[in-house]
Amino acid sequence: MGLAALSIVGTVVGAVGSVVGAMGQANAAAYQAQVAEQNRKIAEQNAVEASQAGQQELFAQGMKTRAAIGSAKSALAGAGVDVNTGTAAGLVDATAALGTLDSMTVRHNTAMDIRGWKTKGLEYQAQAQMKRMEGKNAVVAGIFNAGSSILGGASQVTSQRNRWDLASGTSANYGMGFRV
Repeated sequence: MGLAALSIVGTVVGAVGSVVGAMGQANAAAYQAQVAEQNRKIAEQNAVEASQAGQQELFAQGMKTRAAIGSAKSALAGAGVDVNTGTAAGLVDATAALGTLDSMTVRHNTAMDIRGWKTKGLEYQAQAQMKRMEGKNAVVAGIFNAGSSILGGASQVTSQRNRWDLASGTSANYGMGFRV
């Protein structure tokens, strides 16, 4: 096998390697995009579950507040105090206000949890989009690299042929319709 044939074989192998490598990168990026998309779905489900848990916690907090108010009224009434006037009424109102504050804290914490999960879902969505683009770019780069390899190999074969022609004293056709 001559040097020109070896050069052509090397060019073809290089071009095929570029395309195969690009396809491998594209497949890896597609897999990573699927993983990110699955993570996005999980994050969205976690946001729903955080909302449900917050509602349950808010309900439980409301029950605790009502129980505390009921206990205070019962104890005061059992001691013969009018629970609707004076200090006794202030104590009941303070207990209700603390319960409201606790409920507001639960709502805030729940909202922050939901927001965190939704933000995480958006991050995963962006990551999936980025990986899909990365895969497409790898294919395009592989095609360009293969083309570059082919052009480089053709140039190398032509250059080698011209050197042989000059060394042997034969003329070369440079593709312009005339011989030198």
